Amino acid sequence: MSKTRRVYFVQSVAKQYRKPFFDSLHARLANIDINLQILYSAPNSVEVHRGDNIDLPKNYGHKVKASWLLNNKLVIQMLPAAIWHADLVIVDQANKFVMNYPLMLAAKLGMIKLAYWGHGRNRQAKNNDISERLKKRMLTAVDWWFAYTKGVADYIASCGYPPAQITAVQNSIDTSGFAKQLAQVSDDEVLQLRTALGLPDDARVGLYCGGLHTDKRLSDLVDACRTIHQREPRFHLLVAGAGVSQRVIEEASTEHPWLHYLGPRFGADKATLFKLGELFLCPGLVGLAVLVAFAAGLPLIT
Repeated sequence: MSKTRRVYFVQSVAKQYRKPFFDSLHARLANIDINLQILYSAPNSVEVHRGDNIDLPKNYGHKVKASWLLNNKLVIQMLPAAIWHADLVIVDQANKFVMNYPLMLAAKLGMIKLAYWGHGRNRQAKNNDISERLKKRMLTAVDWWFAYTKGVADYIASCGYPPAQITAVQNSIDTSGFAKQLAQVSDDEVLQLRTALGLPDDARVGLYCGGLHTDKRLSDLVDACRTIHQREPRFHLLVAGAGVSQRVIEEASTEHPWLHYLGPRFGADKATLFKLGELFLCPGLVGLAVLVAFAAGLPLIT
């Protein structure tokens, strides 16, 4: 009888969009005698504002204490002693995780097997940024790489990491689940939402749904939509989400009756919004939102 192997996957927080992936990964690994455990912590003040944090099932999710330092630029998580006996430890490739450094030293000494999960680099940062130089210097300090995309895998290999030790995971979300939710939204539910928002029958509806933070360039979104409304008075913008920059949207919604701020929306409520919208508008960092928009059949304008 083979011994069950144990894998620890360390995350700073647990997000709603990740749960279907973790559920499926835990179940599939269990079928081949691998016990996946997710270690995560309570959200900091910035993450709380996003409104998309969850607790994972206790059969594989374990919340650990964390201290956030230097205005949330660093985090120290109190990882369990059992992590040192794991068959593999997977960590996010980010400089802010203080515990990554002792784990990398342990991997160098052959005490554990360590893998990175991530982007390889921050495409919004400058190449000579101190943080990016540190990140690049530590690219090869692990036993395996789970790269978000093939492009990330190619970049990691170009930095001297063995291609045979890289897995391109094609980072995504569960669009099939969202598609099912969309299919269950009735025309009456869309009409009810339209009526509740006070939208005229001939309104042309743009939608933004996601985190409300600086990388999304929300001021540009408001400015652009102001111009659109001047040219097309039937235009209305729906904004769903939360974050540290939501005041930009809140203030704009009090000034412009065609801008409707709805707060965070998930599940069936989110699906109904996407059925009502005609365009998805996102002037800044797009990320996985493109998959949600396309699953709903909405063109994405960025």
